[in-house]
Amino acid sequence: MTTQILNSKKLLDFSDKEILEVAKEVQTGRPVFFYEQDFTQADYVKVMRRFGEPETPKLWMNPKDNPEIFIVSGKKVDGQKLGMFGEKELGWHSNGNSRKDIKKILVGLYCNKECEDTTLSMVNTRDVFKDFSQEDKDYYSNITCYFKYKNYTMMELEEDDPELELMDGHSGQIRELVGKHPHTNEEYIYFSYHFIRKVWYTPPGGKRQVVDREEFVDKLYKKIMRSRYMDHHIFKVGDLILMDQFASLHRRTAINDLDRELWRIANDYNNIMPLPKFYVGAAYGT
Repeated sequence: MTTQILNSKKLLDFSDKEILEVAKEVQTGRPVFFYEQDFTQADYVKVMRRFGEPETPKLWMNPKDNPEIFIVSGKKVDGQKLGMFGEKELGWHSNGNSRKDIKKILVGLYCNKECEDTTLSMVNTRDVFKDFSQEDKDYYSNITCYFKYKNYTMMELEEDDPELELMDGHSGQIRELVGKHPHTNEEYIYFSYHFIRKVWYTPPGGKRQVVDREEFVDKLYKKIMRSRYMDHHIFKVGDLILMDQFASLHRRTAINDLDRELWRIANDYNNIMPLPKFYVGAAYGT
């Protein structure tokens, strides 16, 4: 079982040194937990900005006064979605799987309204790779994948759902399965398999070969989705979880209480931890 930071101290009161230590812990692929935080939306934005700059797309799920926040909820107002992801089950994913350039790799999830029947699960893909045999490391390090959203895989969206248009609008990305984290330089597996559409293997000094996608995913899934690499959490009001989107994946069971509401912020680490020189100017995820 991964180690965790279990902390009821108010994150608003953390020193810069403590914020930096939190960032380093999150980058290991282990979720970092904080309880009883009692944030307003403005407080939450203030805390997350200490790590880095957030996404602010200003869409229907972003509050006008705090556009850094993404409302995650199944609630609807006058038939319109209040937030993103709805009430159905969400399969394994991370932030930005269909985007060419992924920079917002720190995600915070804060619980404003709980649902006791809904569980968030997380798997550490950095530790998985560290435990691979050398043979597996050599093979998977020569795998390239095409990632693109496809409905009825990671989640199910109705044809008139504005979220479907948003997801379909991403062109996708071709990237190596094994990447190096921009801040730690440690290797991890980018296994958002619901988004994987094509797979290629390139042997050292050889030509690229097409790999059967279903067989590839099935085999690697069994190596990654093991209890020893997982954490599970049922949100209570005031809980905050921080996760690294390169070194981990997460999923969610369905929601019974449609009023359940999380506040999601996705940002980089660059305010507390500027990118190393060898990464400046380079695209994340490549």
